[in-house]
Amino acid sequence: MLLIAITLGSYVVLVVVGHQDAGTTAGSLGTLLTGVLAVLGLTRRQ
Repeated sequence: MLLIAITLGSYVVLVVVGHQDAGTTAGSLGTLLTGVLAVLGLTRRQ
């Protein structure tokens, strides 16, 4: 599960680096943070 989160995180970072739009960057970082927190919450419950 953690590997999936790392892979998705890396993909989002690549997308963020590829786009210079501030709104897109902020949205992508927010989505990444939400995803990481969700994965951490799921792994701790198991």
